Amino acid sequence: MLDPATLLFQAPWALAALALLPGLWWLLRVTPPRPRRVLFPALIFLRDLQATEDTPHRTPWWLLLLRLAIAALIIIAAAGPFTQKDAMLGRGESLTVLVIDTGWAAASNWDRRLALAGEILKQAGRGASPVMLIPSTAENRLPAPISADEAQKRLAALMPQPFPAARDRLVAALAASSDIPDDAHIHWLSDGLDYGHGKEFVAAMGKLMDRGIRITAYQPPAKWYPLALVPPPPRAGELKIRILVTGPNAGARTSILRSFAADGRQLEDTPILLPAGAREVEAGIQLPLRLRNRISRVEIVGGGTAAGVLLLDERNRLKPVGLVVPAGQSSLSLLAPLHYVDQAIRPLAEIRRGNSVESLATPANDLIVLADRGRLTEADQDRLTTWINSGGTLIRFAGPRMAAGVDGLIPVRLRRGGRSLGGALSWDTPQKLAPFERTSPFAGLKVPDEVTISRQVLAEPSLELGSKSWARLSDGTPLVTAMRKGRGWLILFHTTANAEWSNLPLSGLFVQMMQRLIALAPGVSVKPDAKAGPAPAASPQALTPALTLNGFGQLGRPPATARPLALQDLARAAPGPHHPPGYYGPEHARMAFNLLRAGDRPAPLPALAGASSAGYDFTVTRDLSGWPLLAALLLFLLDGALRLRQSARLAVAALLLLGLLPGPVPGNGIARAAALTPADEFAVMATGTTHLAYIRTGDAAIDEVSRLGLQTLSRALTRRTSFEPGEPIAIDIARDELAFFPFLYWPITPSTPIPEPAILARLNNFMKSGGTILFDTRDAAEAIPELSGLSPTPNQQHLRRLLAHLDIPRLEPVPPGHVLEKSFYLLKSFPGRWQDGRLWAETGGDKRISGILVGANDYAAAWARSQDGAWLFPATPGGETQRENAIRAGVNIVLYALTGNYKADQVHVPAILKRLGR
Repeated sequence: MLDPATLLFQAPWALAALALLPGLWWLLRVTPPRPRRVLFPALIFLRDLQATEDTPHRTPWWLLLLRLAIAALIIIAAAGPFTQKDAMLGRGESLTVLVIDTGWAAASNWDRRLALAGEILKQAGRGASPVMLIPSTAENRLPAPISADEAQKRLAALMPQPFPAARDRLVAALAASSDIPDDAHIHWLSDGLDYGHGKEFVAAMGKLMDRGIRITAYQPPAKWYPLALVPPPPRAGELKIRILVTGPNAGARTSILRSFAADGRQLEDTPILLPAGAREVEAGIQLPLRLRNRISRVEIVGGGTAAGVLLLDERNRLKPVGLVVPAGQSSLSLLAPLHYVDQAIRPLAEIRRGNSVESLATPANDLIVLADRGRLTEADQDRLTTWINSGGTLIRFAGPRMAAGVDGLIPVRLRRGGRSLGGALSWDTPQKLAPFERTSPFAGLKVPDEVTISRQVLAEPSLELGSKSWARLSDGTPLVTAMRKGRGWLILFHTTANAEWSNLPLSGLFVQMMQRLIALAPGVSVKPDAKAGPAPAASPQALTPALTLNGFGQLGRPPATARPLALQDLARAAPGPHHPPGYYGPEHARMAFNLLRAGDRPAPLPALAGASSAGYDFTVTRDLSGWPLLAALLLFLLDGALRLRQSARLAVAALLLLGLLPGPVPGNGIARAAALTPADEFAVMATGTTHLAYIRTGDAAIDEVSRLGLQTLSRALTRRTSFEPGEPIAIDIARDELAFFPFLYWPITPSTPIPEPAILARLNNFMKSGGTILFDTRDAAEAIPELSGLSPTPNQQHLRRLLAHLDIPRLEPVPPGHVLEKSFYLLKSFPGRWQDGRLWAETGGDKRISGILVGANDYAAAWARSQDGAWLFPATPGGETQRENAIRAGVNIVLYALTGNYKADQVHVPAILKRLGR
């Protein structure tokens, strides 16, 4: 029911035109109706000689009222009537307080938040109420009240920030403020998340309500709460990214995790599935090691917040590390010299073992560890020197052999001989470690009291010894020394790598030290940046902000408020105005500072009891201009209908009556036929048009890639050929009929069970009846071409077990001149996301249609596009040219499955042309 108290007009002065209605009444009354035009047939003299009705000389009163009503409705519509909700009224309020959460979560649907805030300010302006505009990231003092127009200008300048809303400062400001009168109205536009001070803020707002202050809290819908990325823990294998659901669960949904290199190139798209009720999921980025180590940024596609972007640095890269293990030894034994090194670096490195320096001093390794090797051969020294100058890092550990004599490939000169001459030094009381200096890469690491050193090799005193010492004992003697050599590092531990001379390898400090050294290694496997210049002597302690994120998750120049960040504070500092998330440090040694840390868990904010609650879709005003215009139009049509002939009136009335009649009731007539069974419904769907189909594997991410890939391929077929397939269909081979489909795509996973004999028989019948199945192991990047036949991947092993149960002929790589190479495009290879794998078909060439095709190039991933049209996965290494060839390969494969070997007749074309004399 419309409340007259809430009815307002945008242009109330237009209502003055209603005063003209009496004049319009008089004008219409004195003006007679327009004469009716009548045709003059000759037979008119034989009938109707006497007129049956007289034409009035003035307009009837009811017609006058009708036309005056039309004019009045048009005037009312021009005045712009609208209604205003009671909760939004600014009448009688001495102050309107607008509190806007401007933390990182508010970046989601920021335009909608600004639109609501702008509407609230308009209402305050209509009520002549002053406004106090308070962003939640403001300082701990409340701003002075301003006019609504000035507040609109300041609102337009507000932006979401890349750090949490500072409600702790706002709580103190609200509690201490006496500037908010009791008849004020506070509008709180919340982002819905609790950053650690949510309860205190709600309590402070409750105290304001106790004073009689009205509060309206606006909560975002569940779908507005953004996803957040948490830095991955150090581990070997694939890169695991944790995705947090920040708000109330909104049911199952999907998203895409996109990886970028430092130069902005897209490297990988990883589909992610968030089941209903899940608060956290983990997604693995599966890339070869060289590509994985180039990832510098991971973001949620369409996330649009700083928490949806994860920055990576050297600490997240998996370095290839070589351990020189002499023949007959193993690094896995507890007594082995490199056992504790192996365990310490395993989470952050791809460990490669070799029996010689020659086998490991290659560009494939970024770091090499030597344990107690006294004198290296001249050839090994030359190899290691060349490798270090190219960016390698050599870590050497001392021992009895080094104490007896050492070569020149060490950072400092060592004393030789007995203790009196400073050789291997021993103590009656073991020495402890001194705290690490600020210039050391180990700065910030806590030294446990229980770590002691019983023996070490001593360095000769020199002017450079102090700058080369990264760790010292309590007596000041060096424990770890290092020097820059070319682009690489030469590092020496003056004690053993096992527990023979110290218990350092048994401590967690040793693990942290080795991880710092791995992160420091520049690496040979990644080409250096020409702009970077030489690497620094050690990690800088004051990291200057280089690139920072804004509230929408975009990297750019740091703001004026950004300040340097100490290296030791990198892991524990909280993002804020002075330390926004981003990259800190020089270009060649940048460190990532992310918005969220491993233990952060953003949670929904507690409800504000006693406050008026509304959503962001809350309608502040309701425009009523359309209703008077619609009523005027209907009355105008009625006026026109009344001037028609009687027969026309009847026709119009009949049409209106027919329009008001209800439509046919569903379920009558033919619709009452017996309901179709699920199998019949599937048959109707599959045979209405030709569809490409894929085998459902049970892995939601792989099935989604298959669907999107075949969807893109179907659209390419529609655009490029006369074949117009429908949407791809997922097939359950245990239940669905296969005969409706000419082509099936089957991505192989090791977890897929071998089908039962009855299902295998159906697959055999499908292939023998003209159907074609493309088995895709998707692992061409993992297989080594020279050894692919000897060392099958897990997917290849599973495919072999599956094919062993099927009745298929011998397979061979597609030979040159095969119909597959010319069924539509002329091709010489069949790439997908990868290009090294070969496509296999049945032997026999063009004499028969191959019912089975086997590939490894991950074809669906090369074809797959997201809903916004972006490619989900990069085509490696050929880029977009390779992707186009992958689509052409898909077109050829599908047309081969549809048309068979008719293109084989082209082998006679040369003979035919020769016979024709051409």
